[in-house]
Order: sequence, then C-alpha cells, then structure tokens
Amino acid sequence: MVGFRSLGTAYRAVDLAWPAAGAVRRRVTLTVLNTPAGDDPEANAQLLTVAGRVRDLAHPTLDPVLDVIRDGDLIVAVSEHRAGRTLSSLLGTGPGTGWPLRVVLPIGHRIADGLAHAHRAGLAHGGLGLDTVILTADEEVVVLDLGLAGAWATSHGVPVDPRDDLEGLARIVVSLLSGVPIRSTTGGEIARPVGLRDAGWHALRQGLAGRYAAPADLVALMVSLEDPGWLGRLVGRRPR
Repeated sequence: MVGFRSLGTAYRAVDLAWPAAGAVRRRVTLTVLNTPAGDDPEANAQLLTVAGRVRDLAHPTLDPVLDVIRDGDLIVAVSEHRAGRTLSSLLGTGPGTGWPLRVVLPIGHRIADGLAHAHRAGLAHGGLGLDTVILTADEEVVVLDLGLAGAWATSHGVPVDPRDDLEGLARIVVSLLSGVPIRSTTGGEIARPVGLRDAGWHALRQGLAGRYAAPADLVALMVSLEDPGWLGRLVGRRPR
C-alpha cells in the first residue's frame, strides 16, 4: 500500500499487460476510490472522460490517470507510479515546525502553474490537498488525481468550481508554513503563519474563502506571497 488519499487508498502495482523487454514492467499506482461504483453508468462515464482529458493536458506537474476500471463494486484509477512522498507525510508535527517561505514558494508556484493550465482547459481538481501532491526524489512537484473528485461530484449534481482549487492551494501553503495541517476552513480561526507579510496573509485569507473568493487566480495568489523588493515596494508593483 502506498497510502491514503482524499479519494481513496493507493496501492503500488506492476502492469503485466504493458509491453516490456525482458523482465522490466511498468510500475503503476492503483487508487481504489472510496465511493463504490454501484449501478451509476453516468458517474463511471464521467470519470473515464475526465481521465482522457487529463492525459491530453501533458503538463509535467500533472500526473495523468492512465485508465479507470471497474472491478465489481470498486472503481480503480490507474496512474503511473511516481516515487515520492506526499506533502502530508512530510509535514511537521505541530506549530513551529513549518517550512520557510523560500521553500514553500517554489512548491506552490508549481502547483499553481499546473492547475492554472488545467483551468484554461476547463478542468478543475476538486480534491486538492496535502495528500494529493507529492515531492519526488528529484524535487519535482506532482499533483495527483486531477479531476477525479470533481468528475464524481459533477455526475452527482455538485458542480466543481475552480475556486475550490484556490482554497486547496491556500490551505496547502498555510499548512506548510505553519506546520499544522489545515483540512478545512470551517471550525475556527486560522492562525497567521509567522513572518508572513500583510499582503500575503490577506491573499491567503481570500483564497481560504473558497467559493466566496474572487475569481480563481492561483498564480496571482503565489505572486502575492513574494517579497517585491525595495523597487517593487516603491512603485507598488511585483516582479513577474
């Protein structure tokens, strides 16, 4: 077993059907979705459609779903196995264990870039969180399970809003900076991470508002966290 994700449980496997030379086989990750298939052909078809659209995006930050299969009452998403650890598993154990902003910024920018690309293609993640982003041994950032949660929700009458991804990114950033996993924005005031500028904290709070926020601009959210430098502060502009 690889671990638990918001959509279900992930397992490492070997694709015996993949053409290979000698004994080398493709390693894949099988994510068994929490929601049973039942007799809902519309939901199953929606998952397959979204998986195909994600494959067509071909963005290095986005991990494409290779296939969605049904095994009895189970729905299983098949993706290429990417060796790495989820942000959830890398997070500290409490207040004061957060990462410095200089470390969090490139991670957030890569997530924002990949999801902005998906948004332009009409796709949203719908389940972005600490357990759906991994860091590989080569320090690559990979977003997992793009569109699957959203596809299932949409097929059951709950439309996905790109601002859900804005909220997800804001929660990830606050969690990494503070060392405390922010799973939800309901149920209490969220503490401001130490050392965060007023403009950056304001932007993060806007993002945490989710569907009550302004239009989803994930890249702008990350830019707002950067220090514009003395010249940028003088003229009121940020470098891009």
